[in-house]
Amino acid sequence: MKKITISAICLSTVNIVILVILLIFNHFHTPSAIFDKVDKSIVEVKASTGSLESYGSGVVINKNGYLITNNHVISYIQNLELHFYNNIEIRTSFQENYVTTEIVSYDSSLDLAILKIQNLENLNQFKKIKFTKSDNLRIGDKCYSVGNASNLSISMSEGIISNPSINLQIEGVSRKFIQSDISIASGSSGGALLNSNGDLVGITTLRIRDNTGSVIYGYGYSIPSNQVLEYINSNI
Repeated sequence: MKKITISAICLSTVNIVILVILLIFNHFHTPSAIFDKVDKSIVEVKASTGSLESYGSGVVINKNGYLITNNHVISYIQNLELHFYNNIEIRTSFQENYVTTEIVSYDSSLDLAILKIQNLENLNQFKKIKFTKSDNLRIGDKCYSVGNASNLSISMSEGIISNPSINLQIEGVSRKFIQSDISIASGSSGGALLNSNGDLVGITTLRIRDNTGSVIYGYGYSIPSNQVLEYINSNI
């Protein structure tokens, strides 16, 4: 009887330990916990020149104040020529005032651009995001989009990976994107696509249109983190 009792106690203890571990694991993987992990890493972007304005999102990529965003967030086409906004500012969801940045590099074909915070005294208000490989994604993986959707401040959406590697024709050039069932709104461009650990797997970039020119809602497309890292490493 004693052996049975001791075995039962040991089994109960093991079950309790497993339950505690699962509770702790789930706590750190809830959407709110994931947002808390990245709230200093994902920013609103405001770009302007005179009466022209553009809004989008950006992601902090290192501790020295560098950020990544979409090129189309900080530029515009006028008279068939590419122009860049004179003033480009950023702020996190908890900041009232914007912080000034400068353009470090850009690539129109990749639709990526690197910005840098000008005043280094502001660096402690931001945190580098953690990257992970996008080629580890699978169809059905849970994902989150965090960005300045509809220019209403930083918000979060939840969905799944619909296709981790899909080819799209952009201005006649075939490029790979991550397709998710998260709808990307105006202002989301340049924001973060996160996995269930809160690590960056892509930069949210675009929606596509049907044959009539209408936006197809319910799907969003992101530049894979592998491509983003390759661009960053070549330009910083």
